[in-house]
Amino acid sequence: MTFREISKPEFTELSPAMFSILAENMQKLHPDESVTADDLENWTKWHEKRFGESIFIVFESSDALAGYLQYSLASGCLFVEEIEIAPEYQRRFGVLGGLFKYMRRKIPNDIVRIAAYINKSNHISRRAAERLGMCASGENSTGTSLLYEDDISDAFGFCKLRHGE
Repeated sequence: MTFREISKPEFTELSPAMFSILAENMQKLHPDESVTADDLENWTKWHEKRFGESIFIVFESSDALAGYLQYSLASGCLFVEEIEIAPEYQRRFGVLGGLFKYMRRKIPNDIVRIAAYINKSNHISRRAAERLGMCASGENSTGTSLLYEDDISDAFGFCKLRHGE
């Protein structure tokens, strides 16, 4: 599994495959809802418009896209905006462990917290956050998602492995 940050032109090229992973995962959470071509177009345009505000990391296995992470850095916090792993790579390939090793060397030293909103119905992601030591500390304004957060050194084990230490 390889991990790499992508540029805006790469995002434009990869966005249909990225959205396909998102849509497949969302279908499991909300089987009554359908995804349309308009959803892909709106998702892609929205992300392209604000591309520089977030960082995208893709995970690839051979030539296949296995998933992606979208995050931003602000006020000492790494905020996970989206993390999507293709169903065939979930739980078997150590994707998260590899991603954490990659991220340990990428995150600036002034980042001390990690946070993410996780939909209340996404029990798998909530359990994963809790296994990292993240705790629910609040919820979004609509009450559909919980805010999980923690010290980044606890969540990713950054203390000893940051920047090649």
